[in-house]
Amino acid sequence: MDLLSLWEKMLANLKQVLPKEIFTNWFEGNIIPYSYSEEENLLILDTMTNFLRDYVSKKYTDILETVAQDAIGRPTRVQLITSQEKKPAPESQPEAVAETITLPKKPAAPPAPAAAAPAGDAQSVPSGQTEWVQPELPISDGPAAPMPVVKEAVPVTPDEIPYNNNLNKDYTFDNFIVGNSNRVATAVAKSIAAAPAQKWNPFYIYGGSGLGKTHLMHAIGHELLKNFPNMRLLCITSEDFVNEFIQCIQDKNTESFRRRYRNVDVLFVDDIQFLGRGDKESSKEEFFHTFNKLYQDKKQMVFTSDRPPRDIKKLEERLRSRFENGMV
Repeated sequence: MDLLSLWEKMLANLKQVLPKEIFTNWFEGNIIPYSYSEEENLLILDTMTNFLRDYVSKKYTDILETVAQDAIGRPTRVQLITSQEKKPAPESQPEAVAETITLPKKPAAPPAPAAAAPAGDAQSVPSGQTEWVQPELPISDGPAAPMPVVKEAVPVTPDEIPYNNNLNKDYTFDNFIVGNSNRVATAVAKSIAAAPAQKWNPFYIYGGSGLGKTHLMHAIGHELLKNFPNMRLLCITSEDFVNEFIQCIQDKNTESFRRRYRNVDVLFVDDIQFLGRGDKESSKEEFFHTFNKLYQDKKQMVFTSDRPPRDIKKLEERLRSRFENGMV
């Protein structure tokens, strides 16, 4: 079990045993996994602030160790740190942190637009406290085990790529600033770029305007085309999807539309929240069937939005459940 899957399993158990307010305010979005040492049975969790670290350590360490043991299958110590200072909670052992934090460091990157926040962060940072962002914060590069190769990487020239992917050349991993707010999202993004549609599908990134959601999505695309040059990658907005579909209906040429969208290897849709607006039932129906076809064919999908799936009020429940079934 990789670190992200372990934490997801622990969160699911915590949600069952903690009051909803406690789980939402103190755990969901405010704590992320940092490292795990099998030799010492030590799980290190990263908190947003020193206050959160000390409070959760004092009140909930026993519960965290219980759910960790349930998830891992053996007794496990849990230690909380604030990665801003790499400092453990008062009751913890500082030397253990130095021995077990072995995640690779991300090379220094030039400044870039503000980073994207993963699900829940924008709403979860305690009032009056500042979110910390550091370009060189160590991150996980996804599962440690090698992932299966999806496509043979055969070199092609840009003109031979069958789809106009619309990727912004400046939106790459190299100039994406990584911090507490987006470290898990970045780790998942890099995992997808290495092995698309193997685990995190669909990948749904949401957050406020200007936080870098589109940057992270395009960075996945650039890395995918570098790793798998023959991939058919399509990057659009939900408005593009709706407008193209309406035009094809008017031209009585919906079959060409379906061939274009259902034969891609990777589909990126920006601002997916607009799919839930207005009376565009036919386009929602078309997107639903497009989603199902790509999912059944094990094709990677990545969506961005300004809100989580549950808050897109006019989105059909069947689509909402499919979005939430992946990594949000």
